[in-house]
Amino acid sequence: MLYQNISKELLKKDYYGIFEILKFEDEESLVLPKMIQDQKIDGIIILGQANRKYIKTIIQTDIPMICMDFYESIPDIDTVVTDNFYGTYLLTDYLIDNGHRDIGFVGNIKATSSIQDRYLGYFKALIENDITYNSQWTISDRLDSGAYIDICLPDKMPTAFVCNCDETAYRLIKTLQRSGVDVPNDISVVGFDNYLISEICDPPITTVEVDMKSMAQTGVEMMIQKINHIHYKAGRRLISGKIIIKSSVKNINY
Repeated sequence: MLYQNISKELLKKDYYGIFEILKFEDEESLVLPKMIQDQKIDGIIILGQANRKYIKTIIQTDIPMICMDFYESIPDIDTVVTDNFYGTYLLTDYLIDNGHRDIGFVGNIKATSSIQDRYLGYFKALIENDITYNSQWTISDRLDSGAYIDICLPDKMPTAFVCNCDETAYRLIKTLQRSGVDVPNDISVVGFDNYLISEICDPPITTVEVDMKSMAQTGVEMMIQKINHIHYKAGRRLISGKIIIKSSVKNINY
C-alpha cells in the first residue's frame, strides 16, 4: 500500500506499508513475523495492544517502532493514542449533566491501556461530582486476552452505563433489551469510537468520535522521521476526539 496525501513532505519519497495480523500463539511464543526476523522492513507500527514481552522482543531488533492506540511502561517508546481519559471524562460528565448519578462502567480494565484510561476518565468525573463509586456497577465485557464474553447485568441497576467502546455499548443495549429494559427510557448508554455500529444500533449510541485520520497521519509522519533520523524521539502523542450526541441518553433532570 502506498501512503499518499499525507503531507507535502511525505510526497517527496514513496513509502509502502506491509500489513500482518499477529496470531495469539505467535505473540505468546514471542515469534516475530519473518519480514522482521529478516530485517526486510524499515519501521514497525503496532496497532492495538501487544504484550510487554513481545514489544521488548521487537525492540531488540533495533528497527524503528511506534505503538498505535496503546502504550506501555517501557522507556523511550513512541506512541500515538486517542485521548481516552478525557473522552470518557466528558461522556460521564454529559450523563451527569443529564441528571444521572448512578453510573456504571462496562469494560475489562485489565485488558488494554485504552480501556484503563477510559475507566479512569469515568472515575474522575464521579469524583469531581461527589458521586459514590459502586464496584458492582463495573462490569467486564471481555477476557484479559480480549475475547468477548457475555455481559452479566447487576441485580440493582444504575440509570446509565459508560461503555469502553461502541461494540460493547451495542452488546449491552441488546442484553438490556432482551431483559425488558428500554434504552434510553429506563437506562442510558454511551460508547466510544463512533464506529458504524453506533449509528445502526437502535437507539443510535452517543459516543466519542476517534480522529482516526489524524492518528494515522501522525503515526506515519513520526515513523518517517524515525527512519530518516536515528536519534529522533516523538514521545507520546495524544489525539483529541469529540462527543457525538445521538439518542441513547435520556435527560432525567426533574
